[in-house]
Amino acid sequence: MSSKRAFISYSHSDIALARQIADVLRECSVDVWIDDQKLNLGDMLATRIDAGIRETNYFVILISKSGVTSRWVEAELNLAFDLAVQQGLVIIPIRVDGTEMPLQLRGLLYLDASTNGSAVKERLRELLRADNTKVSAFSSQVRSVAKASTCEVRLRNMEIADLRFELSKRLSKTEMGVIWFDVFGTLMDNDINPVATCVVATEILFRAQARRVMDRLTRYICRERPDFCVE
Repeated sequence: MSSKRAFISYSHSDIALARQIADVLRECSVDVWIDDQKLNLGDMLATRIDAGIRETNYFVILISKSGVTSRWVEAELNLAFDLAVQQGLVIIPIRVDGTEMPLQLRGLLYLDASTNGSAVKERLRELLRADNTKVSAFSSQVRSVAKASTCEVRLRNMEIADLRFELSKRLSKTEMGVIWFDVFGTLMDNDINPVATCVVATEILFRAQARRVMDRLTRYICRERPDFCVE
């Protein structure tokens, strides 16, 4: 059984390259999770994909015009980014065409298959055969981006207790009500009877976690208050 595992995130328009990348990974004794082979009829799609990412060491994502507009690819990347920060999952982006890198990956080293696919596959082999010495550079860069990048990234990296404190300190009830509506699609006053901002902040975070929309929550906080992370 392989000691390392990789998850390939891609749009189905890029499936040919995804399969080639899967072959390279297997050559390097890496077990591959790719949805056209790992999903069976009747599987709970979201549950299987979630488990597939959490059980892997490498998250290989194909960045293309169709990939960056895929809701599945976006959701997979958000989870992978969180795991990269929390437990060292290594993210390996591979650009398929001239598409701009997603916000989370800007500043991160990536492989470019838009001009020379063969060279990219050979470079990937080198990385995976180097006993993780070179591959670990991807992971360290993900962590550095997480510490120093955008408002959204900083919020995602906060402990829940710290985030609750910051929400209570920096946002008014009115601002929380706007964010509540944007994230949950309902009026806050119809859902809860808030007494204090700390209560509202706690409820927002509890619901966002339960509904797995923390990425949406951080996005809307930063949109409404772009100065949120400014000291």
